[in-house]
Amino acid sequence: MASLIQIVRYLDKYLRVGEIEDWPSALNGLQIENSGRITKIGAAVDVSTRVLSEAVKQDVDLLLVHHGLFWPGLQPVTSAFNTILGRERPADRLEGARFYFAR
Repeated sequence: MASLIQIVRYLDKYLRVGEIEDWPSALNGLQIENSGRITKIGAAVDVSTRVLSEAVKQDVDLLLVHHGLFWPGLQPVTSAFNTILGRERPADRLEGARFYFAR
């Protein structure tokens, strides 16, 4: 299977994330990053505890969701972002989950 970065690059280009106007501070694209290993992809309309629990049960390690976790003004949770904050990646505590969101 393709790596996380390959999938993100493809989705960003295919969905034209940088070209299509959205809410002023909308955060489309990768929102939570992990090691980059992808073996199973899942999809949902909204993020919820139920969706995340089911994704973990099904060993989904990349979840594509229409309505993402973060709304205006927030930043993606990536290794670079967490390095700036000086903390470990919160995604490491999600048992390998990665998330990509687009409206």
